[in-house]
Amino acid sequence: MTYIINQRTQAITSIETNYYRTIIYEENDIIYETATPMEILAESCLYYGSAYEGRKELSRKILKSNSKLPFVIDPDLGIFFMPTTSHRNHSCAWFSYFHIKDFIQLQDKLAVKLNNDQIIYVNVSQNQFDQQMKRTSQVIAYFYKLYITQNKMVLFISD
Repeated sequence: MTYIINQRTQAITSIETNYYRTIIYEENDIIYETATPMEILAESCLYYGSAYEGRKELSRKILKSNSKLPFVIDPDLGIFFMPTTSHRNHSCAWFSYFHIKDFIQLQDKLAVKLNNDQIIYVNVSQNQFDQQMKRTSQVIAYFYKLYITQNKMVLFISD
């Protein structure tokens, strides 16, 4: 069975070995998986009740863009993943937005510090990563507005 992204999942990176294709960083664990990061993202979307293509199309519409789209795994659980590069790039790493504590440029690599103080080094500039953070926050804001609107309607109906 393919790994399912959950609230403890902090990051997903690709590796090339004879067997494993992905490293998954959880709050208190590191897991090696035979599925690719994209297979894990797609399977996780289905697990939480949405199709991968539907989630991709939603991000595309919100951001009016086709590249480096953040992924909404489950908005109710606050699971939003952002890629560092195009998902077609083997060096693409995926980070859970709410697990990112800090990031800083170190010469040719970016150090991404997670909430558990673990550091993952990626091949992307600080500006590019910051841009991805902002794009992901736009997607999160879209869901937050939906949530607020729905709750106002519930309050209005129940009065």
